[in-house]
Amino acid sequence: MCAVDSLHKDPNSLHNGMLLAGIPEIDLSVLRTIARPASEKRRVEQGVMEGIILSLCEGRYLTRRQLAELLDRNPEGLRSRFLVSMVEHGLLRLKFPKTPNRTDQAYITAVED
Repeated sequence: MCAVDSLHKDPNSLHNGMLLAGIPEIDLSVLRTIARPASEKRRVEQGVMEGIILSLCEGRYLTRRQLAELLDRNPEGLRSRFLVSMVEHGLLRLKFPKTPNRTDQAYITAVED
């Protein structure tokens, strides 16, 4: 079983793939290609990971669990190490800004007006 604070998910998890089931296969293929540099490595520089997250969230909302599955990371670690800071710095927007702690919160790349 995977430790709670692990950066990576348990590869044998029964949930692998289930969170991405609603995404059309053609989009999923693109998302997996974007995520590949992070999903294939244990450690990725912060700037590289942020760039990958921004690319994944460009034009679409993704939950932290979906992002974690694509990036092969622990959802809570991803939220605490990247997503919170990226929202605070205006790089990502929340789908539900009035309730930031929703379990189904999703993120989209912020667009300059």
